[in-house]
Amino acid sequence: MKKKNYLYTLPLAVFLLLFPFVITARSLEAKLRPAYLRVVMPDAKPSDTLRVLIYSNVLSNITDANKQHEEQFATLKNGEFDFLIDPFNKPAYFSLCKKEGIGAGTRYLDMLTLYLIEPGDSVTVHILKDTTYIPSDHMVNSNTLGRLPEMEVFGTKYIKQYTHIFEGRGSAKFAFREELDRIVQNERLTTDQKKVLGLDLISSLKIMLTFNASELLKADLIGQIEILKLRTGIIEKDFQETAIPASRDSIRPEIIAISKYYPLFLIERYMSLNVLNKEDKSEIYSQILTDYTDGNARDKLITLYLLRNASSVSPEIMEDAIMRVQTPYLAREVQELYGALSKGSVAYNFSLQDMEGKTVKLSDFKGKVVMMDFWFSGCGACKKYFTNMLSSVEEHFKDRRDVVFISVSIDRSKAVWLKSLDSKMYTSDHAINLYTGGRGTKDPVIAHYKVSSCPWTLLIDKNGKIFSNRYSDLRTGGIERLKNVIESAVAM
Repeated sequence: MKKKNYLYTLPLAVFLLLFPFVITARSLEAKLRPAYLRVVMPDAKPSDTLRVLIYSNVLSNITDANKQHEEQFATLKNGEFDFLIDPFNKPAYFSLCKKEGIGAGTRYLDMLTLYLIEPGDSVTVHILKDTTYIPSDHMVNSNTLGRLPEMEVFGTKYIKQYTHIFEGRGSAKFAFREELDRIVQNERLTTDQKKVLGLDLISSLKIMLTFNASELLKADLIGQIEILKLRTGIIEKDFQETAIPASRDSIRPEIIAISKYYPLFLIERYMSLNVLNKEDKSEIYSQILTDYTDGNARDKLITLYLLRNASSVSPEIMEDAIMRVQTPYLAREVQELYGALSKGSVAYNFSLQDMEGKTVKLSDFKGKVVMMDFWFSGCGACKKYFTNMLSSVEEHFKDRRDVVFISVSIDRSKAVWLKSLDSKMYTSDHAINLYTGGRGTKDPVIAHYKVSSCPWTLLIDKNGKIFSNRYSDLRTGGIERLKNVIESAVAM
């Protein structure tokens, strides 16, 4: 008989058995109750500020301050930071962030990213500095920029430089989450081994969790692992014949509606199947409606599909989605997306900095047609788009005073951005090169247009209104098509 690997389960089991409580609950919605979060940091200073963002609904796997959330701030009092979360009645996610910098340079870096929290939780988090963390030992490979420190590229300073100890009512799922993260990040394991180990861990110790927490941890684990498979090309043999695996993984629609990872996986899978079958992207929308007849899960998948494919979605599908999506916060997302990108809408008057630190606004270019391109370092598709298409179009219009090309990098590190500018792989000197100031996807212009993937392009007319964000106009139609679309905007 094959020996089971208890490398992960045994230490956690001993730790969790110290908790004097067992909760089982099968109703997704419970009685309205508050939650209490207490943070203890031995090296905290009186000037430190922590921020908690609570998401009753999530549409991504990152902390996004531009998405609907509630937030609280706390300063150090009696050696701890205290947060009392207003009463809620179903599982939610929260991120804990620490303030860095002052004035315009202020930003909040994640210490805990989208941890599950439930009504009635009362958790103490001890955050201890990991003195063994050496930045030079944690480098990231980049196809174009070589090896760089991960916290410089991704802003993971606090996630990696601190370790956590959790205690109190509801804290078991916090410890589970970190153990699952360690499994997923273990490069010695295959994706299938990670999935089996993670599911075994949840199954063997689920008595320490509520039913909902167990199901959500399971959904998030499966979603995260399956996304890894899709993005690395490790796809099951029967991929093309297999239906969307909701029944195989036994993930209930009401769990899908809350989970941060599983819906993202479903959308990635729909899109991958769509490419393999060489179908029109509109077929994805039809398939979602077939697979999910009603409810919040369907609304969430429709919204995620629209956010990922806004440039290629037909006006008919967008209008149908506006009428069909009923979940309030998702309906707002769809309506805002439609309003932000529909032809003739007023374009967002961004305020970004150039290489010299000078502030540049869209309003500076009134009377000119503006072609915008959003990208980030290491993005292969961004590099391909610029090299094979945009660079030729920029060269064609370089002497025109009525056309401007604006390149916007969402890199977190200015040093990385400047290195990419020097490489000439993503943009050129013909463009006005701007930077989101380390805010990345949290910058207001990214939030306004709901940019969810790169490269992302937009054409703005001489009156500062949206002329086109159509995929076929700006991306896939080819060099001559893009030239003609720009000329059409100039002729208006």
